Amino acid sequence: MNNLARYRTYRGVARALHPQLLQILPSSQLMHGARLLGVVEHGTITLESEDESSVLMDFVRAPIAAMRYLKETSGLSSAQRIVLQAFTDSFTSLFRVQERNPHRGVHLASQTTGALPGRPACRPR
Repeated sequence: MNNLARYRTYRGVARALHPQLLQILPSSQLMHGARLLGVVEHGTITLESEDESSVLMDFVRAPIAAMRYLKETSGLSSAQRIVLQAFTDSFTSLFRVQERNPHRGVHLASQTTGALPGRPACRPR
């Protein structure tokens, strides 16, 4: 399987897991993430498409929810286990570019967790 096919497989598995993770995720965490993304109007999350729903879920999915689902659910496929483990090992944030340096990359500040001190997000090739 090439990388694109692997990505599509795992992305499909992740999307299929979103409803189960949503049931475990505290509603306050979902609302907080929706506010950060600017998709709350008059106290209600307003999404225009299923794609926006996936973006919201990718943004707010908590490693704890994924870890709990992984531990409590039997009969998971290997692809589901890989995706859930990736969820537990990762974090999502919004980043603001603080500084660009053509020789060193960029310095970012997380809009949700504070500055990432002096760690370039990517380096020029």
